[in-house]
Amino acid sequence: MTKLPNHVKCLDITWIGHADCQHCAFRKNGILSVIDTSIFQKTLKRIIQLRYKKNSMLFVENAPAVELFIVRKGLIKLEETLDDGNRRIIRLLKKGSVVGLETFLDNGQRFDQTAIALLEAEVCRVPYQVMKDILDNDPNFYKAVLQEWHDQLEASRNTVVEFSTGSLRQRVARVLLMLVDEANHNGQLEIEMIHANDIAALIGTTRESVSRNIAEFKRNKFLTKSGPNKMRFDEFALREVAETNNK
Repeated sequence: MTKLPNHVKCLDITWIGHADCQHCAFRKNGILSVIDTSIFQKTLKRIIQLRYKKNSMLFVENAPAVELFIVRKGLIKLEETLDDGNRRIIRLLKKGSVVGLETFLDNGQRFDQTAIALLEAEVCRVPYQVMKDILDNDPNFYKAVLQEWHDQLEASRNTVVEFSTGSLRQRVARVLLMLVDEANHNGQLEIEMIHANDIAALIGTTRESVSRNIAEFKRNKFLTKSGPNKMRFDEFALREVAETNNK
């Protein structure tokens, strides 16, 4: 079995690994927002907050499924192995998303995909038993779980449409805008580039085609290198490309 890279605890000095759901501002917008933390305080103590470095694996395909992950920050890709041995990215999960929910709902024993942090990510690792304990004692939690599942299916459909329609130039621009949105959310003036292979897997093309479009954006000053794997961006220009159907 593939060995997972070591994760590190969140560097925020107010966290020591165990999540403090009762005082977590992020929880108000997440799947756990509907529960009374005072009632489930002991149960929630089993949740661990972790930080995964870029390109680290949260779990691998066919690994035993015993926990799910709530994304607090970053971008997670789910990819699976095709019959020809190639890998395909089937979903992207951003802040607020739950990674591994489908396996929990299917009562599966193993993960169907591999989850990898495209960007450095902060997550809460939630054992499945925590979810089951809450479901057994709070029927209203079912609604939150089903709503999250519905939202993920809708987001997955939108991702397919966004990255599989339009010209190649448009699709590359849309991936870059996804990174721009993440940068804007974190108050950053530059994006952290992801690998050309990942962009190619998202939009259904070759690495070489992605590289040609990135080079064009650089020539037009839509992207300007600002450091190792860092790019300053012209958001207006990229959005104009993404919305204009030029072959």
